[in-house]
Amino acid sequence: MPLLLCIDTATANASIALVKDDIVSSTRTNKNQKDHASFLQPAIHAMMHEMNIQLSDLNAIAVTAGPGSYTGLRVGLSSAKGLCYALQLPLITLSTTLVMSYAALQQLKQDQQSPADFFLCPMIDARRMEVFTATYDRNLKCIKDNRALILENHSFSDLLAEKITCFFGDGALKWKQLCNSTQALFTDVSWNASDMMIPALERYRLQQFASVAYTLPEYGKEFNNGNK
Repeated sequence: MPLLLCIDTATANASIALVKDDIVSSTRTNKNQKDHASFLQPAIHAMMHEMNIQLSDLNAIAVTAGPGSYTGLRVGLSSAKGLCYALQLPLITLSTTLVMSYAALQQLKQDQQSPADFFLCPMIDARRMEVFTATYDRNLKCIKDNRALILENHSFSDLLAEKITCFFGDGALKWKQLCNSTQALFTDVSWNASDMMIPALERYRLQQFASVAYTLPEYGKEFNNGNK
């Protein structure tokens, strides 16, 4: 069974998880977004020491590649790529919205009052009335790819006309203020690197690896450095 290191620094909370024997054996989290860079490498080394595992024992490294914070994505992906290059390990990249949706799905499955069928719509705050979002069905099949969206009253009208849609993430509150559909379900969902386990293991077994040399973060939209 593969030994995986999972890294998520894409949003406000950074976290790492160690997957061993198809279970999450250890996690560490940082809730100060400004400290993601200083948190990551010491946390990895401390966790590996605690678990008495060497970095060279790893079979692959998985990382959330976006969308999300510009700086956070660079921190996570550059660290994962650096470790993969140094240790000659395969790199697994996961969409942040997929990891969020996996966490939401597990929560909804535990809720006996959850609907029988629904769409999952994760939302990451992109400032003002804009969010990064995607749409998944209850089998985590991507219905609409990651995109930046400026929220308006009619946003998601096509999804809501079809079935109940669950909105979550730190961008969902802005949409809740605009939405008046009875088909909309808003729920608080917490996620961390441990929620990367299932999709990361699936990609590992399918040998769906990313290029260590050429993979870039999925920022969600073009970065504006203020010079345009």
